[in-house]
Amino acid sequence: MAALAARALLFCAAVSAVASAAYGEAAAAAVVVGQAKCGDCTRKNMQAEDAFKGLQVAIKCKNGDGEYESKAVGDLDGDGAFSFVPAE
Repeated sequence: MAALAARALLFCAAVSAVASAAYGEAAAAAVVVGQAKCGDCTRKNMQAEDAFKGLQVAIKCKNGDGEYESKAVGDLDGDGAFSFVPAE
């Protein structure tokens, strides 16, 4: 259940990052940074590192044809943080 909550928070962070990156200038390089939080870890007596183990962040953007293209995939560190540069 904690992993599901972490994935939901991660999805929200990724959507926010994509929306922020899409708003910027096309010529500027974008760096996607974020932090996932485990909402159930304390209640379930679970370490956050265990909840984040193996989770990844994927950035997908809609192209001109209306299809989604993967621009970047990155791993979470032990604290749930991520930072990477999407492909152009």
